[in-house]
Amino acid sequence: MVGTNSNITIISKDDFSVIYRDHYSLLVKYTYSIVRNKEQAQDIVADLFCDLWNTRQKINVHTNLQNYLLVSARRMANKQLMKLSMGMNADGNSTTLDDDDPHTEFIRKENAVLLEQLLAGLTPQKREVVQLRLAGLTYHEIAAALNTTPKKVEYHLSTAICLLREEVKSKSHLKELSFLLLLPTMLHEVTIW
Repeated sequence: MVGTNSNITIISKDDFSVIYRDHYSLLVKYTYSIVRNKEQAQDIVADLFCDLWNTRQKINVHTNLQNYLLVSARRMANKQLMKLSMGMNADGNSTTLDDDDPHTEFIRKENAVLLEQLLAGLTPQKREVVQLRLAGLTYHEIAAALNTTPKKVEYHLSTAICLLREEVKSKSHLKELSFLLLLPTMLHEVTIW
């Protein structure tokens, strides 16, 4: 690797291997928090590293490498979600939902919409902290991803939980999401796959 932390150019397989080893797990967890599918998250991160390798001579990172990779992963995940929302798979071909139980799929989608509505009421930073924690990232990993301190992450998480609890309690049509009252336990004991 050529350069300092503020100006990095990848030139060798060894440099690339170190970057892959140090960042792969965090990137998969972060991408999973966006796409909510383990295989898709792994595919997106694999594509990210392939692109990184193929363009290694042209890329010149002027910021923190981890932040660069996280932003790249987020952009790729959002691009993937956009394709899926338009009814296309990663290759751009038309896709259809294939689910064994339409009722279960309907309930899952309905709950996901309700949860997204609740999360939409949070500030963007609190919403992202909750999503990353539910994806399995630790306070330190979230802090690194958001370029903040673990104490700030803890603060945002605690206030978000209080706000979500109050919202669930105040709205009778959200009774189906009463599991959110267990968020403190879920967020402290969460594991990913």
